[in-house]
Amino acid sequence: MACAADTIGAGGVGGGRGGGEGTASQISQWVEDSFTPSTVDGVTIYDSTAER
Repeated sequence: MACAADTIGAGGVGGGRGGGEGTASQISQWVEDSFTPSTVDGVTIYDSTAER
């Protein structure tokens, strides 16, 4: 399964959630809105092969 890890949304890039209005926050919001999350070993991942 191809996944976009939640490192973008968790602050790994540009602050992530709550990190302001930058590009990383916009990407995080798009990923959260577009793909279904799953948790693996305590890490949220998104299946980028299956849009909601």
